Amino acid sequence: MAGEMLVRLVDAQRVHDVAPLIRALLGGSILSADMAPLLDQAVAASANNGARRRGGELARVKRWAAIPPRYFLSPTGLNAAAHDALELLCFPDGGAWTLTEPFGHGWAVVETSQLLLQEQPTMAAVFFDGATPLIEEPALGELCAGLVPQDALPALAAEAAHVRDVAARGDVDPDLPYELGEIEGLVKVIELAGSAPNWSLTYEFLL
Repeated sequence: MAGEMLVRLVDAQRVHDVAPLIRALLGGSILSADMAPLLDQAVAASANNGARRRGGELARVKRWAAIPPRYFLSPTGLNAAAHDALELLCFPDGGAWTLTEPFGHGWAVVETSQLLLQEQPTMAAVFFDGATPLIEEPALGELCAGLVPQDALPALAAEAAHVRDVAARGDVDPDLPYELGEIEGLVKVIELAGSAPNWSLTYEFLL
């Protein structure tokens, strides 16, 4: 498998709390009163620098709270609102990341052609052999990344550290690409995910 994989820190408990809002937005119905605080938080988060390109549809939902969103948002707009709510409320820095750096606060981008990663049993099982969706909601489609089971984090951390140490020693095939910065970023984000009980990781493959 070749390509780039984005691995991000996610608040798994927060995802559980936000799921009803996501489904309501996808359905285009008026939000219940108990969802209003979450919508307010998402709109406020969209004003942060790291998330400035998100939240336009959510702001419209808030502005016209008495009207079902399906009356003024297209299906694509409803999907964007749901996706933005998920990103803004459940990921560090509103889900912001970039391809100009190998890793940042709570995320890492890894080239999957680094075969040593695929050779690690837990990494292969979690990242390459199947996916558990972050939210069981088919309408989210490809916007919904895979979720790493929290009980897999200790083994992932050990395997990522092993790959880093092997690459740092140069004990790899010189004809294969090994980006130590990417691997170091993966180690850091896995360690962060294991530092609190509510954190986990998501992963998605980039085109």
